[in-house]
Amino acid sequence: MDLSAKTENGLDMKGTAEIATANGKLYLVLYIAPAEHYYAATLPEVESVLASAT
Repeated sequence: MDLSAKTENGLDMKGTAEIATANGKLYLVLYIAPAEHYYAATLPEVESVLASAT
């Protein structure tokens, strides 16, 4: 899933998450970063980590 938010100080944030269930448990890998630069700059590495989650 993808998400967006704004901090109390007005900073735009973006995020992405991978959600899965296994053996009756819910697992979440969540990445949130400032939208202005860091989110896009590190997204390829984050997507690689998310793809490797088992």
